[in-house]
Amino acid sequence: MIKEPPPTIKSQGTIMEILKPSVYRVQLANGHRLTACLAGSLRLQFVDVQPGAHVELEVSPYDLSEARILGFIDQNSVLQK
Repeated sequence: MIKEPPPTIKSQGTIMEILKPSVYRVQLANGHRLTACLAGSLRLQFVDVQPGAHVELEVSPYDLSEARILGFIDQNSVLQK
């Protein structure tokens, strides 16, 4: 029998700073800051993310300090290369 992973936590946040290519510091609405990376589908689209962009996140229940960026809420803050 295969164990299913626990459900992830969906959240929204704002990108505060760029740490490395495709790694960002994101602040949630409650003030908590975490490190987030682009999900695979966004990494393949070569998006240029600017600080201040509003993003949709998927946070692991095991480590609440890291997340994946699933998409953008405000499409005007993202530039396609």
